[in-house]
Amino acid sequence: MKKVFISFSLAIISIIGLIACAEDEKPGIENSLELMGKGFSDAQGKLIPLNMGVGTNSRQLTFTLLQSGLYTQIDQRSVFRANTQLELEAIWKKHDAGDIILPEVDFETEMVLAVFSGIRSDSGYSLEVTKVWEENGKIIVGIKEKIETGVKLTVITCPNLWIKLPKSNLPMEVYFE
Repeated sequence: MKKVFISFSLAIISIIGLIACAEDEKPGIENSLELMGKGFSDAQGKLIPLNMGVGTNSRQLTFTLLQSGLYTQIDQRSVFRANTQLELEAIWKKHDAGDIILPEVDFETEMVLAVFSGIRSDSGYSLEVTKVWEENGKIIVGIKEKIETGVKLTVITCPNLWIKLPKSNLPMEVYFE
């Protein structure tokens, strides 16, 4: 009976820990960009108009998906921007991708944005870029965290996404939908 009670207690503690980890957290990793909470809103929580990024002062930017995955050592919601090979290598080292080869980037004309959603409780989560545009002297990136329905594996994941963009020194804002 004592073993059953201890096993049950450990299971409850594990579940509470998973629930706590699955909640949104503020990034704690150095050099991460300021992130907004769930919902497509600005830092004050004001909703961003759906037509943002289509005005006369804006232009859509092209991007290339370098990698999308479910596993990383970066377990907090974070965004990193790499403007040099050294910066990319430092992020890649924190990411600890195992046997995956570092993507090739021409840092004369390109930069990399790496987005990490944090710990999730099953395999049904993934990240998707919804829009990348330049407006009013800044680059704005929309990220959607997709949640699949149906059969999923019950396993801890940390979805991540790496994109390549035209190089720019403009400030960047990343919004999660």
